[in-house]
Amino acid sequence: MNENQLRRFILKIKKDSETKCWNWTAYKYKGYGRFKIKNHFSSLAHRVSHEHFKGSIPEGLTIDHLCRNTACVNPDHLEAVTIGENTKRGDTIPAAHMKKTHCPKGHPYSGENLYVNPKGSRVCRQCKRDKEVIRRSDKEAYARYFREYRKRKKLESS
Repeated sequence: MNENQLRRFILKIKKDSETKCWNWTAYKYKGYGRFKIKNHFSSLAHRVSHEHFKGSIPEGLTIDHLCRNTACVNPDHLEAVTIGENTKRGDTIPAAHMKKTHCPKGHPYSGENLYVNPKGSRVCRQCKRDKEVIRRSDKEAYARYFREYRKRKKLESS
C-alpha cells in the first residue's frame, strides 16, 4: 500500500477507546469493510490492514477477528488462522456443535466412541448401538425413543 492509499485507509477508520476496535466507517458488504486499492478492485479492509501492518497472509489461511467485530481493522484484533479454526471460534451453530465434547446423553465424542459419518458429522457410537438395540427388540420402545428425541430437539431450539 503506498502513502496515498494508507492516508485514504486511515481516514476511513474510527477508533473505539473502549473496545480498542478500529471500526471501518466506509463502505461495508455483509458487515465487512471494503477498500479500493486499484482502480476497479475492492479488497476486504481487514485483510488490507493485516497485510500492511503484520505482513502477508499465508496461503490457505483466513483472517479471524479476535474481537468478533467484522467491521474492525485493528491489526492487534486480527489473526491468520485456518478456516476450521475460524469456524470453531465463531458464534454460529456449526461452531457451537464443534465445541461439544459429549453427546446429548452424556457420552464422550472421543476415542472409540466417536464415529464421523460420510457427511462429516460426529456420531456417538454408544447412542447408535442403543438405538439399534431398541429398534430391533421393541418397535413401541423405538417409537417412544423418537418421540422423546423430537421433544428434546424442540426444547433445545426454543
